[in-house]
Amino acid sequence: MSAVQGRVREIKEYEKQIGLFEANIVAVNPSREELEKLLGVELEKDPEYLKEDSKDGAQTLSLAVWLKEVVKGGLFKVQFYLKDTDRVNKDETKHQYINSIGDTSWADSEENLPTWFNEGGRTFRFAHVGEEELYRFLRSWLKVETRDPDAKLEFEWKKLMRGNVKEISDMIGSVYAQSIVALATIATSKDGEKEYQQVYNRNFLPGFYMKFFRLNGAKLPKFVEKFVASVEDPEYGCKDFYGDSLKTLHSYNPAENIAAGEETSISEDGPDL
Repeated sequence: MSAVQGRVREIKEYEKQIGLFEANIVAVNPSREELEKLLGVELEKDPEYLKEDSKDGAQTLSLAVWLKEVVKGGLFKVQFYLKDTDRVNKDETKHQYINSIGDTSWADSEENLPTWFNEGGRTFRFAHVGEEELYRFLRSWLKVETRDPDAKLEFEWKKLMRGNVKEISDMIGSVYAQSIVALATIATSKDGEKEYQQVYNRNFLPGFYMKFFRLNGAKLPKFVEKFVASVEDPEYGCKDFYGDSLKTLHSYNPAENIAAGEETSISEDGPDL
């Protein structure tokens, strides 16, 4: 009998890419078996989504959403970091609030929230760390008419903190699901030695807006202009490399990334404080 037997483990090399692309959601926190089937490779261990924060012991969830690009079928992963603590600003004078359709706002008390926030009697509560980014994604992905007073976009937090993402994954292929526009980027380690394929997780667009980026020179709607401005904002926008401007998905050229290895600082509080 041979000393070595079994299936040869396949090693795939993926070309790094940057730019805007349209994609469908195909998996949320897949199991090892589901991930092997999706990627067509054999994995050595199970993915780990639940952890405890090393500093304060709070429960955290890494929510991995897998995207399939609509043109060539390439796979990308966008991650959201959720933590079972309320989100407050640095000097702890304000809380972030979230309402029943996923809107967020900052205030020092409920009485000082803007009038639009609970318009029509919408319920609200303190937001947890990571919910703002997650619900921005969900509002782009799911076709919920948020102007409807009976609308609701709210997933049970306690289930998420137990690693139960079924409420979200059940939306794949549902009547609410649509494609999204996402931004592929390259993150560089602080020492400049390693580069990683990433997807910007702070802003998205519904997929039908991709046509405006495919038509170079087309006038952008105000909603899309606002998206572009938020991504390109020098203080609060995307810190990873996506090129000299927002373009459609294309191959990454490391020679163009002159900022590789430079440390950047991202405010956790964002511009809405």
